[in-house]
Amino acid sequence: MDAEQLHDIIEYASVPMWPLAAGWWLLLAMGLLLLLLFLGHRRRQQARPVWLDTACKEWHSLQNPQLPVSVRLKGLAVLLRRVAIQRYGREACAGLSGTAWLLWLTQHDPAQFNWAESRVGDLLVRSAYMPPDVHLDEQHVKQMANAIRVWIGRCMWRG
Repeated sequence: MDAEQLHDIIEYASVPMWPLAAGWWLLLAMGLLLLLLFLGHRRRQQARPVWLDTACKEWHSLQNPQLPVSVRLKGLAVLLRRVAIQRYGREACAGLSGTAWLLWLTQHDPAQFNWAESRVGDLLVRSAYMPPDVHLDEQHVKQMANAIRVWIGRCMWRG
């Protein structure tokens, strides 16, 4: 064969990057959506007050049935007082006790629960003075815990 009959190798034109195929657009959109969801979640977590997370954890720890009822009641009463002070300020509620405390709780309760006229309110006021071996109805303790749970609000509740 003669050298003049040979031709150079013909190269194909390169494949352009743009426009992308539909699958790449879908992948980019999903990546962007995931990024936005992640950033939104971080922003919500950062906007959440630290005391709220602490209150939620404490509420959960007080639901342990192994704890004596008097310890659970006292813990819940203290937790409710701390949450109220954190939300409304020390001047608004720290000095209240007895019926005045229950009326204030009723007035500021997010679920309009009537603390002043309920067995739960009575337990709340008497919990500080109860002996350690007191026997109480578990249903009343659960009602008090649930009423305080509503007061805390915005928790990531388990179960």
